Amino acid sequence: MSLCPRSSEILKKHRNQVEELRLKCHPYRMEGVKTFFHQGPVVDLENSYLHYIKGDEKTSLDSTFLSLASGGQDKEYSIKHYKLYGLHRYGGYPLFFRPDLCEVFWLMLENVSKEDLEKCVAFYVTTEPYPTGHIGHCYDNKNDRHRAVTYCDLIFQTKASG
Repeated sequence: MSLCPRSSEILKKHRNQVEELRLKCHPYRMEGVKTFFHQGPVVDLENSYLHYIKGDEKTSLDSTFLSLASGGQDKEYSIKHYKLYGLHRYGGYPLFFRPDLCEVFWLMLENVSKEDLEKCVAFYVTTEPYPTGHIGHCYDNKNDRHRAVTYCDLIFQTKASG
């Protein structure tokens, strides 16, 4: 499990890469059987990202992602799944987990191949408390951080559609 540095440190070292990731990022949040997507550009890198996802209007790419994520096939796109484990500085409060998007990007830069990050047309991320999915069980006293798992799904355009 990676100990995430402060957002200011991440931006100091990786600002250009973080900005490139921001343009491809599609945060989402699942509530029961419903999936909520953030529409439009991701604006706030240095604060929690799950709290500003509102509405449930899906784009065609969102629908493709949901299909691919559940094992479906698509002629134009393919998907690659990553599970990233991190110790986040801020967890939020009960029933409302609020990780930092900049920390999520840092986990991606540390764990996802540079080639995959460059070639993907978009990626979908969501972060949940770990190990139980309940924020009350994710705090790590030793590191003064919140344990979390980030699900990161990279979307690639297939050669047939290019």
